[in-house]
Amino acid sequence: MMDINFSGLSTEFLLALAVDLGLFFFLLLFVILVFIIREFRRFSQTFHQENSRQEETVAMCRQSIERALNFVDQHGETLHELIQTQKVLEEQITALHGKNMTAAEQASVDDLNEQLSHSRELIGQLKNNLDRTVQGLRRAKDKLSKNKETMDSLRQEKEMLEQNFDQLEKEYVKLSSNTEKNTAGQFQREKETLLTHLEKLKERVTELEQQGEDQSSLLEQTKQQLHHTQKEKDFIEKKYLELVSEKNQSE
Repeated sequence: MMDINFSGLSTEFLLALAVDLGLFFFLLLFVILVFIIREFRRFSQTFHQENSRQEETVAMCRQSIERALNFVDQHGETLHELIQTQKVLEEQITALHGKNMTAAEQASVDDLNEQLSHSRELIGQLKNNLDRTVQGLRRAKDKLSKNKETMDSLRQEKEMLEQNFDQLEKEYVKLSSNTEKNTAGQFQREKETLLTHLEKLKERVTELEQQGEDQSSLLEQTKQQLHHTQKEKDFIEKKYLELVSEKNQSE
């Protein structure tokens, strides 16, 4: 802390210095508060954007808070020096009370001392408000950081679920395709077997008809067997055609 001594200065100079110092101090605090309010206004306006720009909104909020905090940190030392300077000035003004002064000078000193006391109260209030604002900014920054981590975690989980779903869908399509091929092949083989058996039965019927009436009973049995085989063939063909139709529709 620099050593400041105002004992050799006149009352008028001290009064002017106190006024200038107070104005400068209030101007600096006003600039800081305006900057913070501007950043918070930008912060609030970003929430009216589309949901698709949520990540950009969070990033913009974080940048605004960072700029406000950096601005306060950069001028924190200046504020501290101004507060200390005002304290020294108050001490110097208080020391003048014990010296020989005219009534006018005493009135000026008293008025200056009263203004400094009032200024000190206002500075204390503004400093407390500024400290609370900084604390609020830091809490908002921490909350945004936690929200970002939560968003990243949810995004990763969503991507993992989508990958798992895609893999399951591919496996299902593959399994379904293999099942259709195997089922179609099985029906085709059964159809060919029945056709072969049917041809043999037809040949057997022809042979029996040529052999005459003595074998009419055997002929009737063979015809019934042929009839049942024909039904089985029709059923298998029907199922086969249904399977092919379903496969074509799915493609």
